[in-house]
Amino acid sequence: MVQSHFRKLCLAESHYNIMRIPWPDRCTITFLTIKSCSLEEYNFLLQHLAYLRTFITTKFITDTSNQLNSLPSVSAYYSQLMSLMILNSSLSITEFESILSLTPSLVKLKLISYRSNFDSITNGSDWEYLIRNTLSSLRTFEFFFSYTLRKGTDTEDLTLMIDRFRTSFWLQEKKWIITCDYFLTRNTINLYTTPTCPKDFEKKMEPIKWMYGSLPCIIRFKSLPIDDKFNSNIHLLRGTDDAIQSQTIRNIDLENNGIGEDGAIRIAEGIKSIKTLTGLNLGKNQIGIRGAKYLSNALQQNMIINHVYLEDNQICDEGVGFLAEALKSHTTLVSLHLGSNKIGITGTQYLSNVLRNNT
Repeated sequence: MVQSHFRKLCLAESHYNIMRIPWPDRCTITFLTIKSCSLEEYNFLLQHLAYLRTFITTKFITDTSNQLNSLPSVSAYYSQLMSLMILNSSLSITEFESILSLTPSLVKLKLISYRSNFDSITNGSDWEYLIRNTLSSLRTFEFFFSYTLRKGTDTEDLTLMIDRFRTSFWLQEKKWIITCDYFLTRNTINLYTTPTCPKDFEKKMEPIKWMYGSLPCIIRFKSLPIDDKFNSNIHLLRGTDDAIQSQTIRNIDLENNGIGEDGAIRIAEGIKSIKTLTGLNLGKNQIGIRGAKYLSNALQQNMIINHVYLEDNQICDEGVGFLAEALKSHTTLVSLHLGSNKIGITGTQYLSNVLRNNT
């Protein structure tokens, strides 16, 4: 190693103790790939590889000793690195900020992260602030953040989350388009730039596709500009032909997800083609009258629904009327949950008519 003059080094297949490698004083390496890296090792490499332009690590790790606070407090930074790729991590936005502050000259950045905690790593405003103040030269930013949420985990409204990536900074200045996918049956949220990072995820999904034959139904939100002026809307794509077969979905459970009226409308559009749907749970989502109306229209096209859960959704008599009209011909209905709504005498009458037809 001491006598070598090569420029590209790949150590991605095995674990090496980076700090024990005898790096030459004037190491000529410009491209380095390693399997895993800690913050201490990353700082060490930047100190010893003065010509390093591209660094790729399959996994960036932290330990319980909190490496981020164990490094010297001096404001050191390294201007040689132009491209950084971290292909697997569970780092928080604070940890990413500590890493990225070492290399303010980055031009290209690619991050892939799999987490179980829904936190500020998905906050477009935080990333905008970090990039403006730390990575002012950044031209290409590709990321893929995936969350498999535990049952009962609170999440914010997905439309609000994608809204933070619809500012002039993202759409006009940088022209970075962000997509958010919600996998209905596995409670997984993916947030990514297009078009590069989804390919990484599709590769990870191959074993699941092999086991189940198709991927679950997806609700997709995309931050797309409509014209040259800043005027963009969230778009829902009803899945993709190569990724889903929605006809196989039997149950959809999105309880307490902050869906709101607009989210309910999009879900209604998505379930119209699901002829096998027997259970729908949208409880605690504040879907309101409009949400109830669109869901009712969708349910009229499904004749085998057994269970409908819509408790705590700000549904009043008018909304119950829409639901009653949709469900009166569903003789297969077993349970209907409408607790904690705003149902009065008129709404009760609508429901009694449904019950008579269902006996």
